[in-house]
Amino acid sequence: MESHLEAQEDRLSRLVITRETVEEILGAATRLLREPAGSAGVVDMVEAADAQTQAYLVVFQDDLIRSYRAFLDKRRASRPSAEYREPAEEELDEFERHFELRKVELGTCDRPYGTPCAHEHACVRCPMLRVDPAQRRRLEEVIRNLVDRIGEAQVNGWLGESKACR
Repeated sequence: MESHLEAQEDRLSRLVITRETVEEILGAATRLLREPAGSAGVVDMVEAADAQTQAYLVVFQDDLIRSYRAFLDKRRASRPSAEYREPAEEELDEFERHFELRKVELGTCDRPYGTPCAHEHACVRCPMLRVDPAQRRRLEEVIRNLVDRIGEAQVNGWLGESKACR
């Protein structure tokens, strides 16, 4: 995509929305509203407006990409260069272990790197659990078991257990 934008940079740099261009578009829209639908003039104006809009869209995308890249370059220049160093082997191993430890019974824990488990490994209740579709039967089994535990807790008067299972 970048090479495509660079190849058209010269042509696109001349496409600037000026006051005259806006007046021209508004004038064409006014004429369009006066002509009967389906006439050749209406079709020509719609096609011309469509081509002009596409050109503006390309300019906008090019400007957006350039602005974002400039923002990133400026931000990177203001940060210490030590933050952009190559990670040590031990750091890479620790990073990989983090994701290995996120594999749980029902799928994967998606909590961010370096954060502790806020739910004390009650993964079924955690919004960070990404359930593996292959584990659907296992999840149904866990739900049935939980319903049975709640029923047993209510029968035996274990109010704390009953509340904790909900």
